[in-house]
Amino acid sequence: MITSCQLVAYDEKNKEVDAIDLLLTNSKGKQEKLILKSGAHFNVHTYKFSIVSTEVLNKSYIELNELERFSLHRATLPSVEHEQSTIDFDRPVVTSTTESYCYQSDGIKSRGFLRFNMGIYQFSLNIENVTGNMVSNRLKLLRNEQRLLDDTELKYMYDKVLESEFFNIFLDGLRGNTKVDLTEDAVESSAFWLRRFLTKKFLAEISRLISKQERLIQNAQELSEVSQFNHATDLRGQDIEWLTQHPDSLDEVPFGSFELDRRSYQINWVQQSRTDTHYDNFENRLILSCLQSMTEYFETEALASKNGLWFLEQLSFEISTEVNDRMFELAQTFNLTPPFTEIPSFSHAFFDDPFYAGMFRYIADWYDIKDFKSGIQFLAPVPEITKTWEYYCIAEITNAFLGDGFLVTDATYSTMGKLKSYILVRGVEESIEIYYEPSISNESVDMPITSTSPHKRLPDFLLHYKSGETQSVGIVDAKFTGPEQIVKWSKEIYEKYGLYFCKNDGQAIDYVVSLYPGQLKEGLKNHRRGPYAERVLPYLGIMSLPISEISVGNFYEDLKSLVGM
Repeated sequence: MITSCQLVAYDEKNKEVDAIDLLLTNSKGKQEKLILKSGAHFNVHTYKFSIVSTEVLNKSYIELNELERFSLHRATLPSVEHEQSTIDFDRPVVTSTTESYCYQSDGIKSRGFLRFNMGIYQFSLNIENVTGNMVSNRLKLLRNEQRLLDDTELKYMYDKVLESEFFNIFLDGLRGNTKVDLTEDAVESSAFWLRRFLTKKFLAEISRLISKQERLIQNAQELSEVSQFNHATDLRGQDIEWLTQHPDSLDEVPFGSFELDRRSYQINWVQQSRTDTHYDNFENRLILSCLQSMTEYFETEALASKNGLWFLEQLSFEISTEVNDRMFELAQTFNLTPPFTEIPSFSHAFFDDPFYAGMFRYIADWYDIKDFKSGIQFLAPVPEITKTWEYYCIAEITNAFLGDGFLVTDATYSTMGKLKSYILVRGVEESIEIYYEPSISNESVDMPITSTSPHKRLPDFLLHYKSGETQSVGIVDAKFTGPEQIVKWSKEIYEKYGLYFCKNDGQAIDYVVSLYPGQLKEGLKNHRRGPYAERVLPYLGIMSLPISEISVGNFYEDLKSLVGM
């Protein structure tokens, strides 16, 4: 019998800060719901499932939303004997003195679990019985309502990432690396985002086809039909040949419209040939098949999201609806009807026609993306919201310079296709190189900074600005947290990066700045205090990035001032 089932929360020092009871407390097993309100668990570092049983368990696990399993293993806590109330899933509460055994899951990182991922969490406890079968027992329903951003802000952030020039650069390196097994981070970055990116680009091309801005591939076919002759009929060579073979369609007259062997005839019936064009070909059906595949993919994802997978249900539904609408519009243009079941294969049209060649690239990428099944991680293949915030930050950092006349000229990638850095230039002597998640150590080469720490550090973004003889280099680190916690998390990066990073000549780097979701009025703030605060390097700053088109201009100005422009 199970006497306790809890979801235990721990802080960064592995100290227990909360324990959520998941065991149903009524004998009929009626569904009970727990609600996590905003901010309740923002300081939790890890979670563990913990159960106490009066019997030794051979195999057991917690199942989440019928999707993810967390195995339970015997804890190191000693077994104890004491009097306690026990709950059997099939029997009422009883009291007895018995020996207890504790089982726990491995630690689950909070930011990929309850910290920022809104939704419903349906837990069940699965235990192997004496016959070797797994028996599933429902636990309490957990509704996570914690959030920093509302639905409008989440959607805005998501859309801005997909539309950004940074993401064009970012995904260029991933397209060729989605067919092989990647790391878990790459799973999050590629499968989820690349599908959305490709869909967005593909729909833009589909709109050009629907509006007939591009030539549609069509097939020509010679058709012939027998009909009554009229003087406006245009006869081709094969039609005249048909008349010679069908004399019964002619009447000999003194002055007819048709002469054959020096005789005059009146034509009653004639074969008339014409060239018919249609769009029923492999290339057009493949385009529609890809749209149908996209529709089905996002419909499935929208249904899965109802089980509590982040905030994606509405977004996925909107995408599937838009793709489905475009598919039917294009099908009407082509005058084709479902089903569309083509798969990519060789076609001269996809190589000879520049527009269709571009279309085929998106199609091939879509079908080549490795289909990561849910279960690799709790939210696989959905990335955690902190990663989306990170993408939003670097997208807007890039936009700040692009909007001021800079152009992207070069990008470098790792062998796995991960973006390493890219350069923006303005004029002849002015440039800024942005490094994405650079690994900095005391052995770093070909980098504008080095480290005096014995350990490698991995900041989010490194910015290296050059204008003639003027240079600046610093760190910007994305922190998805509220104003109440930003000082705490900023102090962490000041120590990690400000204390140990330096330029290659041994001088201090110019700035270390944290970046969090904020409002227009918050702007750039110096963490240092005192009469020399503005003169001591590195500058230790806290910067807010609004999630709004209206107020982001001030962020752009603060950022350009920070790098020394």
